[in-house]
Amino acid sequence: MATMGGIKTEEAFAKNWAQLVELPSVTRPKPLVWTPERVAHWKKTGEKPGPVMVWTPEQTGQFLDSVKGARLYSLWYMFVFSGRRRGEMRALPWPEVSLDALWLHISAQMVEVAWTRLGLPPRPTR
Repeated sequence: MATMGGIKTEEAFAKNWAQLVELPSVTRPKPLVWTPERVAHWKKTGEKPGPVMVWTPEQTGQFLDSVKGARLYSLWYMFVFSGRRRGEMRALPWPEVSLDALWLHISAQMVEVAWTRLGLPPRPTR
């Protein structure tokens, strides 16, 4: 009989213990687009219309135009057009970036689990 850390392996793996865990259902917030009305409301009150807000293509272009001369313009450009996830860009170390050659290497992603930030390997691309 094999043991693993003092536990008999036949008994440890005879049952799927994860089936006993019940997690509350969570609904993901629906992304909202920054319409002119929502922008005006936000500027007036400081309240974001929703937890997940998305720029229009025009707003994205305006942002890129506004940072055109900035040192990190190439990084912002890659962020917008490469399709990388926010957590992947957030965990990006400088040695894995070339702003001149316009390449980057994704080796990790930053995720938050129970209010703790973790660096993990990136998820596979769909």
